[in-house]
Amino acid sequence: TPLDFFLWETLEDIACQEEPTSPEDMKQRIIAACARINSEMIRSVRASGVRRFQCCVDVNGHQFQHPL
Repeated sequence: TPLDFFLWETLEDIACQEEPTSPEDMKQRIIAACARINSEMIRSVRASGVRRFQCCVDVNGHQFQHPL
């Protein structure tokens, strides 16, 4: 789902900017990355999902060109 892609991409971008020094370091980086995700980011991803779902409805479930 769009939220899944957003979450994993965002966590990876933030938490993996530098090589983690240990599993505990990686855990702390992921926790810190989660804390940086705010409600406006979630609203934006949700709105994007709604637009994508509407495109799917508009073409009766057939393939469509993703609008950028």
